[in-house]
Amino acid sequence: MTKQEIIVIRIGSEEKAAIKAAAEKDHLSMTTFIANAASKSAAATMKRAAPRGTHNGVPTFFSALVREAQHGGTNGYVYPGRDLASAVGTQVPNDIENDEWSDEVEVLKEALSEDDDAAVWKWFQVHYPRCMELIPTRRREQFMAGVKMANEAGDIGL
Repeated sequence: MTKQEIIVIRIGSEEKAAIKAAAEKDHLSMTTFIANAASKSAAATMKRAAPRGTHNGVPTFFSALVREAQHGGTNGYVYPGRDLASAVGTQVPNDIENDEWSDEVEVLKEALSEDDDAAVWKWFQVHYPRCMELIPTRRREQFMAGVKMANEAGDIGL
């Protein structure tokens, strides 16, 4: 294998020390240790079956709200978040049964009750990936505020 690419990562000093100690224990350089770990993780990810319950399209209402937000709508990406979260009960992916989808929606609601924004965002990425591609990184907070608004109103569910 010819090494031709460079990846730069930033980590905390404690994490770096832990990685360095583990690499030394395996008699490897930090670079080799990190590259091996990343390769193993990538292989495991690629072997994993695609998650069930993935909506492969973008609902028309969501597209319209995102277009409005892109053109300076007054609430930015709050309404796309609110309306998509409110519609999870009706926007059921084709590859999952209603009872299984109900379980998935409960996972979302649990993440919201724990105020776990990362888990909520991940849930939407898994189940509505094409929708999430339309949300700019710098607008995720607005989207999440809309999701939380729908949750507080009790609008998330089947």
